[in-house]
Amino acid sequence: MGATDENLLSRMTSTTLILEAVTAESIYSEPRDISKGLEVLSSASLSRPDQSQIELLRMVNSTIQLQASLRDNETLTGQLGRRLEQLSRKSPPKPYPDDVYFSLNDIYSEILSSLSPRIIVNGEPAHLQSALVVAKIRSALLAAVRNAYLWSESGGRRWHLLFFRKRYADNAKEILG
Repeated sequence: MGATDENLLSRMTSTTLILEAVTAESIYSEPRDISKGLEVLSSASLSRPDQSQIELLRMVNSTIQLQASLRDNETLTGQLGRRLEQLSRKSPPKPYPDDVYFSLNDIYSEILSSLSPRIIVNGEPAHLQSALVVAKIRSALLAAVRNAYLWSESGGRRWHLLFFRKRYADNAKEILG
């Protein structure tokens, strides 16, 4: 517990710094970039989801709502774009050094934390007391908001998660092979 795949985390958070991309295909060029998400999605068709799947769906729903709140606030959307553009100019190496996660954490805290809904992350208190762990979590949440934006741009809606869950899971299984 408490371990993170640093390469996966940096690939996921790097999506926040690809600002010219307007489609998921333009961000995720390699299957390995989305394989973990597809694995999680492929298990979403279970008729009796366990507590962790329910928690994940709650977080996905909150992320989609947060993305919509951000989209509705042109001032914050502009601030977010400028801050991410400044950070992307630095072209950080991958896996990211800790200072990139702290920068993404600051951006999330200063811009997205003021919006509703607030995304609550549950975990071991000992892990959540680490500033670096918190920075990595907020970096991942910022990436999740970015991906929710892309999903929304391609026609995805919150209610699709409820009504098309099995279809999405079947598609994910097919892609995974």
